[in-house]
Amino acid sequence: ASRDRVVFVGGHDGMLHAFYAGTWNTSTETYSVGTGKEIWAYIPSTLLGSLQKMTFTDCSPGETIISCVPDASNNYCVCPIFSVAVTVDGSPALGDFFVDHDNNPATVKQWRTILVATAKVMTPGASSVSVNQGIIFALDVTDPYSPSVLWERTYNAAVNTSVSPGNAIKRNYYPPSTFTTTYTTGENTSFAPNMGDAKGVAIGRVQVGTTLDTYVFLTSRWVSQVDVSATATPHNVWGLSVFALDFYSGDIRWETKIAYTGDAEGVNEPPATPALLDYGNNGTYDYVVLGDMQGRLWVLKSIDGKTINSTGAPAYTVGNGANEPIGAPVAIYNNTIVFGTGGRDSLQNESTTPYHLYAIEINSKGEVTDLWTPPYALNAGEKIWSSPVIDSTGAVYVGTAKGYTDVGRPDMMSASSGRLLVLELSTGTLKKDSSNNDMVIDLGGAVIGDIAIESNHVTLQLFDGTTIQIGGGDFTSTVSQENPIK
Repeated sequence: ASRDRVVFVGGHDGMLHAFYAGTWNTSTETYSVGTGKEIWAYIPSTLLGSLQKMTFTDCSPGETIISCVPDASNNYCVCPIFSVAVTVDGSPALGDFFVDHDNNPATVKQWRTILVATAKVMTPGASSVSVNQGIIFALDVTDPYSPSVLWERTYNAAVNTSVSPGNAIKRNYYPPSTFTTTYTTGENTSFAPNMGDAKGVAIGRVQVGTTLDTYVFLTSRWVSQVDVSATATPHNVWGLSVFALDFYSGDIRWETKIAYTGDAEGVNEPPATPALLDYGNNGTYDYVVLGDMQGRLWVLKSIDGKTINSTGAPAYTVGNGANEPIGAPVAIYNNTIVFGTGGRDSLQNESTTPYHLYAIEINSKGEVTDLWTPPYALNAGEKIWSSPVIDSTGAVYVGTAKGYTDVGRPDMMSASSGRLLVLELSTGTLKKDSSNNDMVIDLGGAVIGDIAIESNHVTLQLFDGTTIQIGGGDFTSTVSQENPIK
């Protein structure tokens, strides 16, 4: 607690930023509010060749963002125009780990604070960098004023070189009937990872035989379509991949490719950050859990990426398939998984679209029990873009969004709306407050960021940047605060 508090944020400027957020006061045992002053920014080396393609075109004289005319084809204003060529777009993951910090087996391991984040190049760079290539990097931020780079890797090479000699990559292909035998043999060194956009990573300890290891888990869309046909006629589809990377080197330990089928074959959007499930609460993670844009919930073994069941099938599929995608991260409470649907850019906010909240229990054989029958139905057009949060009492906090798509900007979009719902985990019904009223609050904007719960308060963020704090004590029932740090 003696270290200063620092906030790490990635941006569309191609940088990971570190901001001063307070100093620990030993007398009050609290942090000061800080100043928001930037301490440093890190640019992944792979992005450097494309920085020159970041252009900004300002409005014409007398024209403002508010008064500019939207483009009729995509509803975007014509000024100002900021061309994003590189970005550190995924949410960074941060934790304290007992590691060989200097890669020297002769030295004693130490507790270090490690940050892992994702980046991407959105246009070809000076050295023919691939579009949307998978870029992951790790920093040692134990001393937040003196960070060091542990590794930076790129996972979209023509031939896969993201593995150390002697370490074969385990690869899986689901659904099994979709892929030909071409994709099940001889892949240790020959096939590229095809890693595209990733929204973030999860870090967890894994029991590998008798050894405890640490993996970085992430999901990404594919950069290129895959021909899964067994005939001479190409059958190109989109899909996603789930990766487990070695925490200390970035080497790929396993990769699971999941193809979209049927009405989802043309969907090409990045999936949500995976969640980790500790079955038995023994301190290591047994499963990687994620939803996809086809309404399928996948539960994969953390050691090799195979499905929890023996059939290679998703653990659960919602009734409406690609029309009801699972676009937000799931929430996990023991062996219970809670998730919402609708978070996909290409879906319209139509009043007839049925989206829901689901809660299931899963055992070690992959057998699933529905907890909420039927699932909780959202209002017409409401989507779930952020992960639900489950507190220690079994209350489920969920933010909804209507009139929002991830590709827009606040000044170019029609008014959005959203609600905060608080449900009983065991039943899926709305909890009651002290006056026996349903615990649901209209927020006046779409909820897109993570929900935080601390000291009987709920904090969440709306699409237009408004921060909402809800709770008793020093807050009224709904308080919207301006950011005090500009």
